[in-house]
Amino acid sequence: ILTSRPILHSDIIVNARPIGGFRMIDGGEADDKIIAVLENDETYSDTQELADVPKGTIDRIHHYFLLQAGAGS
Repeated sequence: ILTSRPILHSDIIVNARPIGGFRMIDGGEADDKIIAVLENDETYSDTQELADVPKGTIDRIHHYFLLQAGAGS
């Protein structure tokens, strides 16, 4: 979830809107990643699709998921 707000723990439920995703392969199996924006966020609330997100941000997210997939190997 893209947000300008700090999220301090993972056991919460938030209102978010999906804007796209990445299709990745992990261990020979599809491992799709959904990218969403936090609703009413000061920075991302007007974002409607991945193309609206700066390329540098998308590159960092993609790199993060690639590292996570490699860590599980």
